[in-house]
Amino acid sequence: MSHDDFDQEPVKGLPELPPEGEVILWQGRPDWWALTREALNIYWVIGYFLFLFAWRFVILSDQVTLTQAISGSTPFLVLG
Repeated sequence: MSHDDFDQEPVKGLPELPPEGEVILWQGRPDWWALTREALNIYWVIGYFLFLFAWRFVILSDQVTLTQAISGSTPFLVLG
C-alpha cells in the first residue's frame, strides 16, 4: 500500500489551506550562498588556507625542489 502524506499540498510547504481570513505574507527558504558568505565567512576561510599554502610553499621552496614544495603545500588547499 503506497501512501504519500505530501502528495497533495494546496500551498507548497503547508499540509492544508490556511484558516479563513489568514494569508501568507511571505514564504521562502534560505539562500545557501548568502548563508555561506555571511555566517561562515567563507572568504576569510579561503584566505586563511591560501595564506597557509603560500607560507608553507615559501618555507619549503628554500629546502626542496619546486615540485616537492608544491606537493608539500597542497594539503592545505585540500583541507580548505
